[in-house]
Order: sequence, then structure tokens, then C-alpha cells
Amino acid sequence: TSLLGDIYFMIGYILMLYNKETFPEYFQRASEHLPEGASVRLWHMMRIDNNNILSMEDNMPGALRRMERAMSSAAPYLTRAAGRICTGGGAARDNGFAELFSAEAGYSTMDFVSAKQHAFTAFYAAREARRHDIVCNARFVFAKIALIQGNLAELSSHVEFVRNYINELGDVSLRDLRECVVSWMHLMIGGSEDISPWIINECTGWREQPPIRRGRERFLYAIYLTRLGRYDELLALLDRLEEFCARRGLWNDRLNVHILRAIGHMKLQNRSDALESLWLAYDMSHNNNIVAPFVEFGTCMRALIDNARRYPAGGRAFDPVWLDNVYRKVNAFSKRQLTMTKEFQRRNFEKYVGAGGDMSVRAGVTSMSGAAGMTGTDGMAGISGGIGRGGNGGGAIVQGIKLSKRELEILHSLSQGLTRQDIADASQISVNTAKSTITNVYNKLGAINRADAVRIAASLGILE
Repeated sequence: TSLLGDIYFMIGYILMLYNKETFPEYFQRASEHLPEGASVRLWHMMRIDNNNILSMEDNMPGALRRMERAMSSAAPYLTRAAGRICTGGGAARDNGFAELFSAEAGYSTMDFVSAKQHAFTAFYAAREARRHDIVCNARFVFAKIALIQGNLAELSSHVEFVRNYINELGDVSLRDLRECVVSWMHLMIGGSEDISPWIINECTGWREQPPIRRGRERFLYAIYLTRLGRYDELLALLDRLEEFCARRGLWNDRLNVHILRAIGHMKLQNRSDALESLWLAYDMSHNNNIVAPFVEFGTCMRALIDNARRYPAGGRAFDPVWLDNVYRKVNAFSKRQLTMTKEFQRRNFEKYVGAGGDMSVRAGVTSMSGAAGMTGTDGMAGISGGIGRGGNGGGAIVQGIKLSKRELEILHSLSQGLTRQDIADASQISVNTAKSTITNVYNKLGAINRADAVRIAASLGILE
């Protein structure tokens, strides 16, 4: 009887993986064939870990709500199938799985009131059932909502909770989730240089070997490539990732592949390919009002929508109401994101100073521990004298050091957390020109990276 329960559970699990709404009946059969107090041997396969569980069977209106109802109807049978595994020997309890799905669904449609209600329920149910993966993913939903709403304090609080929670658990299986949540925040409002080295190593190793599991790290690495302007590499990565997602039935991941590919093609000025990819993402989602995955990409999405308004995608026209709705939300989020980025940079600067960073201007010499590049006779960053303005074509002059107008503008952009691509777009220059100018700024200031340059410039008063 227990073996038959395992078989039914596996069938239900496979159907759920491929987004079939009939999966609950097999979980029901599995629970009916389990002895009292027993659990299916394959229950560990229901772990969410570092994944997004949002899915739909098709793109027809109401598909998201149908899948949400299927998850809810399956919840009691999943709880029964979990048996003693989730409870340490007591009666099986709701573990928050279905509520987490509803929270992800609410977030995707930007119904944040519903998303928060379901995320709270998932969080508390999962804590009681000791489903630590669901606990952390519920808090990640809160973090994503805080990002869209422009609430840096809440965003930081939720990300810090996930980091500390997993660290205190010491659960190695949740390391991926911890690294991805923290790196996600830095990619959204910090800098690409702060992405976890584990993600880079994990994904660059994939060039020789295809992935054997699903996880957010692939998409974070794709976003990382967009921040660096490595669009050809991005598209090559997405080609392999799409094949993997298609084989595994990963609905949410396929949606992200199409959106990222549209951005990559647009940056490479392949308009027709960009609009075709945007259309595929639109076709998957618009009938169910799923907009958050588009809004998350901020300014990158605005150019795509502008083109979608003017040009058909292979003769197919986007719904103008959908385009206007997404554009308004993207525009509002882009402004909040810029404000959060500035505040995040400011807080990091203050933390550095508060931690005893050696930043001082004394006897006309700026000293900063760890600074490398140009050095004075005393081995410290050798920028001396006062700052002059106006005699350098609108730039800044520090004795022996000249920052051109463009270099000064780009330095200010760096302090605001803008990426190389953002700087190139704002200054109407190529990404390569932006990159070389940034390198010149680093060299002139004796800085080793963005944060270093901002700290040195701030200590000199250049950023006032």
C-alpha cells in the first residue's frame, strides 16, 4: 500500500512539474494509500529550495487562478503525504506550500495586498512545520514587493533575515538560496561587483556542462551579464537555458528567458528579434495580468515598450492597454529604484567610515587604506591640493590631477549606482567609451573599484 502511495505521488509530482492542473487527484490517491502516520518516501522532492514555483498550464484567461485553486486543493493531501517528515513525529501540519504559490501569484500581478497576506500565512505555517525553504522564499516575496514599492528599509530587512536565518540553521542545502537573495538585492540597487563569486563560478562552469538542477542563480548571472554589457554572451546563455527550461516545464523561468532575450537583442539593436522575444513573453502572461516580471527590469523595459508601440512583432500587434499599463509601472519603479540606489550607496559609504575606513585630507594629501594606483612619495594615494572648477571645460582640477567634464559626470553617475549601460545611455556614448572613461577615473583617483572611487571623491569634496 505504501509503495502504491509513492507511485501515485510521483505521477502527481511529474504532472505538477509540467504545469498540469490534474495533479491534485494523484496526490489525493497517494494520501489514501498511506498507512496512518506514514509518509511518502519521495517527499523530499517537494522541496522548493532556490526556485520560483509560479506556473500555469496554458496562456488562456484564468489559467493562473485555476492553477492557484489546484495548489490549494492539493494542500491537504500534500500535508497528509508529508506524514511525520514535516512534523518530527507529530500530526502532519500545513507547510505553507500552496500559500507560497498564491503569494507568488499575487506578486506577479502586482496585487501586493493579496501577496503579503498569503506570504504571511506561508511564513508562519512553514516555521511551525520546519519547512525552512518555504520560510525563506516567503520572506523573499516580501523583499521583491519592497523593491517594487521603493522601500529600502523593508527590502534590506527581509534580505538580512534570509541571510541570518540560513546562517543560523547551518543548512548547506540552502546556501544557494542565501547567495541568490543577497546577490539579487545588489544587482537591483547595488553594483554588479557585489554578486556572489559562487554564482559566477557556478554559471561559468556550466559552459562545459549543462545544468542538472533548476535555480535562480542562472537568471541572476544573466542579469549580471546585462549589467556588464556582455549581450552576446547573454544570448548564448539564454539559448541553452531555454532548452533546459523547455525540457523541465519551468514556466516562470521560460518567461524570464524571453524577457532577458528581448533586452539582449534590443541592446544589440536587433529590433525585430527583440520584439519577437517580447511578444513570446507577452503571449505567455498578458491574459492573466502578469506584469511584475516585466516591471522588474526598469529602464531596460521602457525602450522595448516604446518600440513595441511603434512596430508590430512579426505582424502581431501588442495590446496598447497592456503596453501603457506596464510602461506606467516601469516608469514609476525606475524612479524609485534610482532613489533606493542612491540611498543604498550612501548607507554603504557611511558604514565604511563608521567602521574606521582611513579617509582623511591632511597636509594636502588624501589617504585611503587599500587604495591602489597612483601613489605619492609616502606610498599613499597622491592627490594633493585644492579642487578648482571652471578651468577644465566644466571638469574638476585637483593639483596634478585633471578630471574632464565627462569624467566628472560619469563619476557622479557611479556614485548614484548607475551601470555602465545606464551611463552610456544617459551620456549618449558607447558602452566601451563609458568603460574606458570609468577606468580613467579609477586611475586618476587611485581607486580599485566603483566604491573606492566614490569614497575617495567624496573625501575630496568632488561629489558635493
